[in-house]
Amino acid sequence: MQWTATNQYQDVSHPPVIKTAQQGNRVTAYAENCITWYFIYPEAGTFSGKCTVDADGNLDFSGGKTGETIHVIAAVTTEQKPSFTRYHRFILQI
Repeated sequence: MQWTATNQYQDVSHPPVIKTAQQGNRVTAYAENCITWYFIYPEAGTFSGKCTVDADGNLDFSGGKTGETIHVIAAVTTEQKPSFTRYHRFILQI
């Protein structure tokens, strides 16, 4: 384990600290020096329509009924090696 070989906190990789926001049909997960991927988690939601999410966290959906939920997962991975990934779930209600 690399972090046991140094006393300098900044010299080793750490799990990302994620900052999140949700506004309308857009979700955002951000962490410094990280890459973020978004994907729909259909098994967890109740949404009966069609839904997609792009690389910027913008949702495009059609159909569905009021009160249904869409679950979006943000996977945030550090660019350092070894890399760490943290996940954040957004739950949007239609």
